[in-house]
Amino acid sequence: MSGFRSSKLNDGPCELYGPEPPFSIRFPAFIKPNDAGQEVKSIENRIVRIKPLILILTASLLFFGCATPQQLVHFPDAKKVVEDTSKGRIYVIRPGWTGLGISTDISADGEIVGSTGPESYLCWEQEPGNVTISAKADNVSEVQVTVLAGQANYIIQRLHFGWVTTDNQLTVVSEAEGQTALKKCKPPTDDLFTNTASY
Repeated sequence: MSGFRSSKLNDGPCELYGPEPPFSIRFPAFIKPNDAGQEVKSIENRIVRIKPLILILTASLLFFGCATPQQLVHFPDAKKVVEDTSKGRIYVIRPGWTGLGISTDISADGEIVGSTGPESYLCWEQEPGNVTISAKADNVSEVQVTVLAGQANYIIQRLHFGWVTTDNQLTVVSEAEGQTALKKCKPPTDDLFTNTASY
């Protein structure tokens, strides 16, 4: 009789007989041959459930892409501590890739400066004094800094995912921490109003 036939399944190896010498399929000791089919079906069902999630995530990245940082005021010479020595400099730095497709608006005393994306930063200069810097995601985070002529202020922005919202938090950091974060980030790709900056 051609083809393969199997011996009765039991707790031992399953013997398959055919034209060639018999060989054995040995299941792990904790899985009985009768359970093997159920294990395979369980794995297949999990794969079927995961596939739609992968497709959704892939489509989201293709549709939304990566948020592009933009700056609406003049971007000063990064090689100098300050470009205008009568003013002070402010950096808002967003390290990391959290919120890949989410841009957040950055404002100084209510006036929008630009928007950040992942691994990016904004940099501008303004007159000395106390300034409130705010960042808007699904929440609004604010910090106050004192701008001094000829000096720079560093602010780190971090995003956090909740169940249904994306929150952000601003933190004033030291020059050393700010410079370390800057090395991992890129400047804004657009400096839209270089010749009409209000700061």
